Amino acid sequence: MKKKKVIIFANGSVEKTDRFFPVVKDADHIICADGGAVHSDAMNLLPNILIGDMDSVPQQILERFRQHGVITKKFPTAKDCTDLELALAHAIAYLGENGSGTIHIIGGLGGRWDMSLATVLLLARADIEQQKIFIHGDREVICALYPGKHTVYGEPGQRISFLPLGGDIEDVTLTGFCYPASKKDLKAGTSLAVSNSFIEKEGKIEFSCGIMLMILEKTI
Repeated sequence: MKKKKVIIFANGSVEKTDRFFPVVKDADHIICADGGAVHSDAMNLLPNILIGDMDSVPQQILERFRQHGVITKKFPTAKDCTDLELALAHAIAYLGENGSGTIHIIGGLGGRWDMSLATVLLLARADIEQQKIFIHGDREVICALYPGKHTVYGEPGQRISFLPLGGDIEDVTLTGFCYPASKKDLKAGTSLAVSNSFIEKEGKIEFSCGIMLMILEKTI
């Protein structure tokens, strides 16, 4: 079965929407989290569903979506999670019904610091460990890695950083990078593995415990 690709447009800042066309190409399901509808509309993309309290989506876009049959799911403004977290829950449920795949968040960074941090910290949720979720910023791609072996691809000199997310990371081995490591622990709060870079076109990462936040610099 073909793996599904889900796109979530969030309400963070986006400098140039056209740079995200390669990300949204061949999307199977598009979700707008409230004001993220602005980015979807700017790319002339109709979402499958618009989710949120509808306090930041422009009325003209909301009406246009409704005219084209876009499903809207409105929540109270006073709620226990962000619109993006609601959209992520919908994306996970969609993949659960339609097979495995990837979730790509556009507009999850920039603007308010509290919202940007909350977006990144969603990757630490215990119930998404089996999901492949990527947060696409204007200059970086962020994802969470879980214990095991991983291969990541880049270009020599391209920057990449690794940060502990929610606790210590144990037995970290890094190969193919300017600053390698062998069975080293990354303690919560350390910046030891920030601003590494590729020396080859692929790098290998292995660790035994913890959640690793990987931040990959975009080359375009």
